[in-house]
Amino acid sequence: TTQKQGFYCTPLGHVPGVITVTQACIQFEPDPRVQEVHDHGLDCFQAFIEMADVLECGAISVPADEIGFPGTSAQISFLQLHLRSEKRSGRKSDRNSATGDNSRVVVFKVGDRDTLN
Repeated sequence: TTQKQGFYCTPLGHVPGVITVTQACIQFEPDPRVQEVHDHGLDCFQAFIEMADVLECGAISVPADEIGFPGTSAQISFLQLHLRSEKRSGRKSDRNSATGDNSRVVVFKVGDRDTLN
């Protein structure tokens, strides 16, 4: 089991919290103190993804100055998950609550490249 600080990237904002990765699943628990969580509710940003639903996982590193952080040479890394579009169980946890649909792509901002390893 690995736990890291990160951000869940949703249309409602990039919400900070803890990403937990196990052999069976990936979970995201948002920080309950942030404004987006107060506005939309904790369960809107909680994520539980079974590994069986992950079709593809990619790591993307982007120069920070290209995404709004000028004057820095740092890299910002993202974990992008492509999921099955047809959910097997139909549980609420299988929905992407922040978008309200069964979206096939989930993105987490995880800091630097070393965090992805």
